[in-house]
Amino acid sequence: MGRTLWLVAAVLVLAVSVVTAGEPPQGAPYLGMGLGQVVVTGVTEGAPADKAGFKVHDLIVALDGTGVGTTTEVANIFAAKKVGDVVAVDVKRAGQNQTIKVTLGERPEAPQGENATPYVGMGLGQLVVLGVTKDSPADKAGFQVDDLILTFDGAVVVRTTDVVNLLAKKKAGDEVAVEIQRAGQKQTIKVTLGQR
Repeated sequence: MGRTLWLVAAVLVLAVSVVTAGEPPQGAPYLGMGLGQVVVTGVTEGAPADKAGFKVHDLIVALDGTGVGTTTEVANIFAAKKVGDVVAVDVKRAGQNQTIKVTLGERPEAPQGENATPYVGMGLGQLVVLGVTKDSPADKAGFQVDDLILTFDGAVVVRTTDVVNLLAKKKAGDEVAVEIQRAGQKQTIKVTLGQR
């Protein structure tokens, strides 16, 4: 199943590269869910992404055959394109893989001309639950695959390292409120951190 990243005793599965940093210390806090990938958080009506059929919660896996795991990687690939280019975007939607072809448009507020900036018209987020370990604190609290993590212990989080840094300040037995978005609805899940 790949290698695991153990930082501050949290198992976080990264979408593209996974690094091993050793075993967690005995008694460290444990959450039990994997986070990563790039998820569509919004689609602008009438924009190229809307016309191509993107939906909120689509997980972006690759652009033109190049695997992506961060919003920066997606932005860099789109930035290298020009208006009118067609990009094949591999997504996972409701557990099913599919490829969506999007024709890049011109940014509406940009002046028209040769150096027009390519425009897709979708918002991207990065913290989506990829897996939940059976009988883990995350499982017992009710986390599900595809939950989009918005806040962790009251702090807005956009990277897995944000969660790791917040976990570093906690101990086993602490209760943490995690705001998520599931099926378009926001909710808060309270999870009691376990012990490894």
